[in-house]
Amino acid sequence: MIIMDIEILKDITVLYVEDELDLKDVTENFLSNIIGRVVSHDNGLDALNCFNEDSFDIVVTDINMPKLNGVELIKEIKKVNPSIPIIVTTAYNNEQQLKELYDAGMDEYIMKPIDLMQLVEKIIEAAKKN
Repeated sequence: MIIMDIEILKDITVLYVEDELDLKDVTENFLSNIIGRVVSHDNGLDALNCFNEDSFDIVVTDINMPKLNGVELIKEIKKVNPSIPIIVTTAYNNEQQLKELYDAGMDEYIMKPIDLMQLVEKIIEAAKKN
């Protein structure tokens, strides 16, 4: 199924936010090979500024980041574009934190370590809905 749907990714732009630089580089490089455009940042404040200056179809963000955490970033992004899909990557499966993320506007989440194929599937699902 994913092979048939991968074509949809060529026309989308993803904002990817991750403060773990090795993970950011690996994931960004992987996504850049199949997604039309990937823009990455290593903190929430730079990502928010970029979001406000550019156009994105999907946001993929970590939670614990410097300058502006994932929950704050999601809330600010949803103020600008309430319908943009947001996928969160997290190392924690804390029920209270997940509730806070859903309340902020998160659409999906993926547990770390990131399974890149699962991330691609989530991005495809989000792109189809958008």
